[in-house]
Amino acid sequence: MDHIYQLLCIPRAPSLSIKDFNNGNYNQFLEKSMKSASSLSKDAELKADASNQLAKLLSAKSHSPSNTLRTMNEMFAEAAKACHFDRERALIEWLQTCVSTVVEFGLDPASADNKIYTEKPPIEQKKSSDRGVAQSKNKKKPVQELEESEWDDDEFGYDRIGHSDDDYCPSDDDDAVVPKKQPGRKSSPAKKASSSSDTEVKKPKAPRKKKDDQVVPVSKKDATFPVIKEGAGSKALHKYIQDIPCANALSSDALSNGYFARAFFFPSKDSFNAFLSVLNSAQKSIDICVFAFTDDDVADALIAAKKRNVAIQIITDNQQAAGKGADAKRLQESYGIPFKTDNTTGYMHNKFAIIDNKTLINGSFNWSKGARFKNRENVLITNIPQCIKEYQGQFDSLWKEF
Repeated sequence: MDHIYQLLCIPRAPSLSIKDFNNGNYNQFLEKSMKSASSLSKDAELKADASNQLAKLLSAKSHSPSNTLRTMNEMFAEAAKACHFDRERALIEWLQTCVSTVVEFGLDPASADNKIYTEKPPIEQKKSSDRGVAQSKNKKKPVQELEESEWDDDEFGYDRIGHSDDDYCPSDDDDAVVPKKQPGRKSSPAKKASSSSDTEVKKPKAPRKKKDDQVVPVSKKDATFPVIKEGAGSKALHKYIQDIPCANALSSDALSNGYFARAFFFPSKDSFNAFLSVLNSAQKSIDICVFAFTDDDVADALIAAKKRNVAIQIITDNQQAAGKGADAKRLQESYGIPFKTDNTTGYMHNKFAIIDNKTLINGSFNWSKGARFKNRENVLITNIPQCIKEYQGQFDSLWKEF
């Protein structure tokens, strides 16, 4: 019966040639190859070329444990889509459960002794919704991306980790949003005189080549201070921050009553450890308002906080939330962490977080590995009550507005 159904109802797999694998991104490659698995199995040369292309695409992806599992789950998801029978799809899903468990234990051997796994890792699937429709109506013009060949990672002293998560890394050029002319507003004489120049369309700036780019110093391989343990609380965090040596600081520079305001700069593993420690300290709440969020290590810290019953809310830019590698939607669908976006033509460009209403993170740092490893960034960590109060008020206002 299956053979008859297959003959009558299932279309033939599309034919492929070697050139089909030389173009397209990772997701396009997966979709093509999974739908044409039978062709690949019959043509040794085609299979070899496809394997080489897969290796090339995977080499450009992040190889952190969480991203490795996500990459593997994407493969299974495309394989399941290519199935025509429910029993085939069920086999793929169960195989995913088995392989995911084996890989996770391989990445973290201690997990085999400390955890019992009863759930299949979630498969990310594209779902249409009213939210997606609303975002598409307000979607901004795509920003020109940097070509992979324009960067030489070895020259700058950082490896390829994070490339798949950060196809788009915002720069200062992206901050300039030209406001639309307000109705009913009259132009000044100076503006009228230059009206002819106003009609000129500015050409987009070409991405900087590696030879023109700043040379980012190599960060230390090993951090001088570790990440604080999960759920440590605000008191432990504040002591942790105050104990971190401060360059060129005098004892008289310390704030009174145990308050502090400490600046950290990137690229630096120590700075990221301090940033991550603030998130790890959470016991009750984390309110996040950040333009770009694609760093899987940060996402893992939020997942761990969610599992210890910390209430988490995320506000992010609507265009960034819909971009490749964005974590906000994934955290909502897989772990129930709510997020909201601005749905406007401008940018929701804030970059701050409030933890337990006792600690504030603020600065230029986008929550992405591209920013962490490549950019000159900064964060300020403080427990000054008035600062926290004002930022919390802004977060609550934006959450209600969006």
